[in-house]
Order: sequence, then C-alpha cells, then structure tokens
Amino acid sequence: MGQKMKEEKFYEYEELSEAYYKCKRCGKSDSSIKFAFFPYVVSILVLSFRRAWSGVFCEECRKKEMLKAKLISLLLGWWGIPWGVIWTIKVLFFESNEGIIPEPNFPYLILSQISDKQIYEEYLKNK
Repeated sequence: MGQKMKEEKFYEYEELSEAYYKCKRCGKSDSSIKFAFFPYVVSILVLSFRRAWSGVFCEECRKKEMLKAKLISLLLGWWGIPWGVIWTIKVLFFESNEGIIPEPNFPYLILSQISDKQIYEEYLKNK
C-alpha cells in the first residue's frame, strides 16, 4: 500500500511539473520546449538600446518570436550611430533563428523570478 501511495504522489508531481513547461505562445507541451530570450535593438539618433524578452517556447514559436525581434531591430535598430548599426547587424546576422537558448537550459521556475533584463545582462557578461 505504501508503494502505491508513493507512485500516486510521483504521478501527481509529474503532472504538476509539466504544467509549467508549456509554450507561452501556443500552449503546446512537447520535447522542443525550452527557455529562450530574444534580443532586439531600438535606436534614436545617438541613443541605442539593447533589450530582450524571454519565455518558455516550443521550437516553432521560438522561430516566430526571433523573427519578430529581428524585424523590430531591422526597422528601429540601425538609426543610432555607431552602436545601433553594430548591434543591429549582430542581432540580424549572428543570433540564432530560435533565439538565444542558455546552456544548460535553466528551469522555468527559477528564471520566471528574474527579469528579462537581468537575464540578458548576465548572458552578455558571460559571453
């Protein structure tokens, strides 16, 4: 009887943990789910800003989110001289098509407590 109770608790925990690993955009839950962040650049004359948003996404939605970030950078990033142009080129040509996926991929519960800006700044320091 004790073994059956342990198994039931394990399955309850498994179902509970899977709820946290659903795509933020489409709600799909499969093996392609990963935490990623999507850098973009916005510039106004001499002011340039590197920002990013993040979340847990499936492979298809990561591609769509990165495309959105690249379009924002393409339209608004290159206006700043000199950093806007440099950072925009980096986002457009050197960043992955699926966003930046930190390795190892951190659990969503830990990263959900940290702001997107803090995560991206920490990534830039360690790169």
